[in-house]
Amino acid sequence: MTSHKLCQFIIKKYIPININWPREIKIAQKLLKQYKGYQFWNNLNQIKLNSLAWFMTDEGKDFINIELKKQTLKQADPKIYYIQENKIGEDKNTCQKPKTILQFIRSWDENLKKKINR
Repeated sequence: MTSHKLCQFIIKKYIPININWPREIKIAQKLLKQYKGYQFWNNLNQIKLNSLAWFMTDEGKDFINIELKKQTLKQADPKIYYIQENKIGEDKNTCQKPKTILQFIRSWDENLKKKINR
């Protein structure tokens, strides 16, 4: 991809309407000198801007540097845990809370019957 085509791609990606082409092309060329590559600009989060000049501000430079670090970050391989087929310990019986009034009344009746039968 040529430099001019890449500049057009960057401008179209970040500025949806009212594009001042000569100004934005110059800014895009400056940005391409600092941060090269189609892959970087394609993977960069898409945000709506009025002008690419935002990338020249401190906030814009911080945004680009953070995204650059995210793209170059290599994560460690995840640990693999092997699950045993045999159970360890016993299952715990838990009492589920009633969700309706009718369930509450029925559980109350069951508890009374259990106490009487003891």
